[in-house]
Amino acid sequence: VHSIRDRALLILLYRTGMRIGELLQVKVDDIILSEQTILLYVGSKNYEGREVYYSSDAEQALKDWLRTRDKTKRYLFYGRSDQPLSYGSAWAVMRKALERAGLSDKGYSLHNLRHTFATDMINHGMRVEVLQKILGHQDIEMTMRYARLSNQRIEEDYYRAMRIITGEGESDAPYRRSTALQKVFEEKKLHKSYKKKLS
Repeated sequence: VHSIRDRALLILLYRTGMRIGELLQVKVDDIILSEQTILLYVGSKNYEGREVYYSSDAEQALKDWLRTRDKTKRYLFYGRSDQPLSYGSAWAVMRKALERAGLSDKGYSLHNLRHTFATDMINHGMRVEVLQKILGHQDIEMTMRYARLSNQRIEEDYYRAMRIITGEGESDAPYRRSTALQKVFEEKKLHKSYKKKLS
């Protein structure tokens, strides 16, 4: 993505998990640069007011855009007048990026960036209840729809856990045990101890 504005728009969606409708309503005054935080306010009945955070690469893209944008505009991303950028204009940004990447025929949408964010967070250890707050879901079942582990991640976690259970040692990669799995490990250790006492 070559445009400073377009890069900021897409990377903020991908790194924060915001809905496109939420991002388009963000005003410059809603951004707390010192804390890498954006304040979101209550929108429709399914939108919860909350804070969202952004990564260092999103921070750089945001700062680049803040330096070059029209300082008289209230909204972070604006149209021709002092109004938010339209959804159609935001989608045009995404469509051009997909075309450049050769992905225009894959059926991707702006919402896929939110889905990808959620899946990445879960796959790298974020708890579902934390992700629920970040995404602004009132019902955790909505979060679970996004939190789909990739088959590769499931396979990796299976063999990592199995090496521990069977006593073959833990892999070098960090492994965060779930409560249920921890119980399995403890039962396995107790089983070993019991066998030693009998022998």
